[in-house]
Amino acid sequence: MISCHLQQPEQQQMADAGLDSFHAFMHTDSGQLIKQKGPQQVRRLNIDGRTYYLKRSLGPDKALPLLMRGQAPHVSCIRELLAIQHLRRANLPVMRPVAWGERRCCGIGREGFLLVEHVEGRDVLEWFNTTDADGRRHIAALMGDLQGRAHAAGFFFALRLRDLIAPDDDQLVMIDREATRPTPHAFNPERCVDSLARCYCKNRSMADAPATEQEARAFLTAYVQVVQAFSESELFDRVAAEVSRLTAPGAKYHQPS
Repeated sequence: MISCHLQQPEQQQMADAGLDSFHAFMHTDSGQLIKQKGPQQVRRLNIDGRTYYLKRSLGPDKALPLLMRGQAPHVSCIRELLAIQHLRRANLPVMRPVAWGERRCCGIGREGFLLVEHVEGRDVLEWFNTTDADGRRHIAALMGDLQGRAHAAGFFFALRLRDLIAPDDDQLVMIDREATRPTPHAFNPERCVDSLARCYCKNRSMADAPATEQEARAFLTAYVQVVQAFSESELFDRVAAEVSRLTAPGAKYHQPS
């Protein structure tokens, strides 16, 4: 079975560009290939002066683990679509989906695509790496606020600098995120702590210099203004303990000196 959906405002624009069917989106070679990893592919398209990203899953993946967790075995880009839709319902800032489709066989996703609209703004990882100390603390606070809003809405992914765009100096938009569990879950303090520790560990390896204690506290100060299940000092201690566990020799985020 094949499904294909195109948002009304872009239907004519896409049809004029020859993108009016599942087959067309899956097989177009227009635009620029910017990422290829296994069956996952991303192309940048420029259509009538506007930029879009076409994400394609060219084969099935993770069907068995998804079924074992009780989740529908969609291909990767459709799981990302589901995450985006749930995040938008929670009023969290994400890229706008324009078109999507999936071919399924026996209930399992075999291939699919997702077209999203480009977000204008600054690359937050580049901004973080090139700004001064005040700028880094400001970005940390923006991330803490956004991470808190995600947790409060039941999403426990870890924000990464490279997955964010800043349309202006006081706003962040997610252009990527973990989509393993795309639906919101009940609030869980332990999952908050785990997510925050992973957030620190993931971003430590991306930034030119690890976050300072002042930047970490700016992040947590903004976070606890949204998520009031913790005091700032309690949360700092619990996250620090979890970071120590995750970065110990032999652990997932250990970095040899």
